[in-house]
Amino acid sequence: MTIHQEPLEETEYDEFGPAKIRAELEALAQSSENSFEDTTSLPLTAIEQRMELFQPRAMEEQHLQDLRRAIKSQGSLEPLTVKRFGNLVVLIDGHHRLEAYKLEKYENEVPVRFFTGTLDEAILESGRANSQAKLVMSVQEKQNRAWQLVLLGLHSKKQIQLSVGVSDGQLGNMRRVKRGLGSQAFAHDTWIEAQRAHKGLEREPLSEDELEERLEALAQDYAERLRREFASKLPGNPELAARAFSLHFGRKLAAIASTYFHNTKRLTVALPLVSTGELFWFQQESALDT
Repeated sequence: MTIHQEPLEETEYDEFGPAKIRAELEALAQSSENSFEDTTSLPLTAIEQRMELFQPRAMEEQHLQDLRRAIKSQGSLEPLTVKRFGNLVVLIDGHHRLEAYKLEKYENEVPVRFFTGTLDEAILESGRANSQAKLVMSVQEKQNRAWQLVLLGLHSKKQIQLSVGVSDGQLGNMRRVKRGLGSQAFAHDTWIEAQRAHKGLEREPLSEDELEERLEALAQDYAERLRREFASKLPGNPELAARAFSLHFGRKLAAIASTYFHNTKRLTVALPLVSTGELFWFQQESALDT
């Protein structure tokens, strides 16, 4: 595959996070070390992550819980895609699977397949694999990944389009914004931030009152959506609600409950609740009498 490369803004580009990781891996790739390459499985400790370069979407808790259940029932998941750079093995695709293995304290070696293309082809592969996965990338995640690839300046519009799934017109717009911002483009990690900066719309920080008003409006909107969808089904069945919330929020549930009870100054009684084979805690509130 021919890799397209644009002229680079040297100083700012070198400080751009994904570019720094790429430079590190490119240097390691010059090594003649050939360990691991013939194997089809590896211990978890042998696999390194460089998420800023190879993971274009956020971790999704419910998907992690689904994968953990799959590990419990079948022992292992489909192979992780990895690539060797010198004596370092780096994960290209399968970040949710790797995290699920770690959460389960999986002690056996995990299945892997080695990606045989170049480093820059591996960058494209990570986006392509995520855009085709069961857990689909959101529009925002696709745009941010495309913007990151445009900033790297290593791939053609066609290559980025096939990797991420954004339109030719949007990629053209991203390139125009990059040229317009010049070296300042690398200061904007997300596409929406880059657009605002290009239009001269610097985001003003919200005051505490404005932030509270916005949070309250969003909370009321989400509460109304839940009411329309579930009516009395969740309020009338605390155990069902607890199980659903534990599946949806995963490891973040305790932090959410803690934030709620702190903000509302209520006491909690922790009740054990078994869900998906693990011990979760459903916190039942009781108002302060004083």
